[in-house]
Amino acid sequence: MNFNNIFIPPHNNNAQLLAVQVRNGNRIRVLKGADLLKRNIQNEANRLHVYGRYIIDLATKRIWNHRLSTFQRYQFITLANSVNNINRRRLSQIRMTNNVDTLNRISQIALQQATNSTFETNFFNGVNFP
Repeated sequence: MNFNNIFIPPHNNNAQLLAVQVRNGNRIRVLKGADLLKRNIQNEANRLHVYGRYIIDLATKRIWNHRLSTFQRYQFITLANSVNNINRRRLSQIRMTNNVDTLNRISQIALQQATNSTFETNFFNGVNFP
């Protein structure tokens, strides 16, 4: 196992590139520092043709707790927090945009709802006060 490949934060510490890669449509996964280390370990395991999830999880836990220095852990945690902040901002922008569009469409509905009673008419179409 080449620890030099594992100890380097993904994408040369570029949070923007990593945020794009982590995003999957509108579903955004919150990352921890250990998740980024696990990505590196998975890449190294694939290079060595090791595909067992259990082995990768054990290696991640062992390396995170016993092989990384405090500074290296801090680098991974800081990068994960940066990625989470970027993706949170993006998600809030998407939600605001979608919400405004939906409200505009609702306010433009001009058709009256056909109903069977006065209560239903007032409920669905609003009450007109004289």
